[in-house]
Amino acid sequence: MGLSLSAIYPERNERVGCEHGWVEALAVLREHRRKGLGRALLLEGMRALRGRGCTHLMLGVDSQNPTGALGLYESVGFREWSTGITFRKTLRE
Repeated sequence: MGLSLSAIYPERNERVGCEHGWVEALAVLREHRRKGLGRALLLEGMRALRGRGCTHLMLGVDSQNPTGALGLYESVGFREWSTGITFRKTLRE
C-alpha cells in the first residue's frame, strides 16, 4: 500500500555540524491515497529519526507534484529551506 524510507548520513552530518535525518522516499499506491496512510508513514519516519538523535529533518519534493505532497509536508511542519533546478538530457543511440 505504501512505503517510507528514511536515512541518516553520519559523514554529511559531521561536515555540516548538525544531526540531519532525511526522508528519502514516501509513496502510497494511487488507490490507497487520501486515507491518511502517507501522513501516518511520514510521522512514524519522523519519530524514528528523532529517536535516533536527529535534530533536523530534510527532504526533497517536486513542488509541482499533483498528488499534494507539498501540502502534506507543510502540514507536519516542513518549511522551504532551499530550491533547486534539475536538468535532464535524453540520450539517443
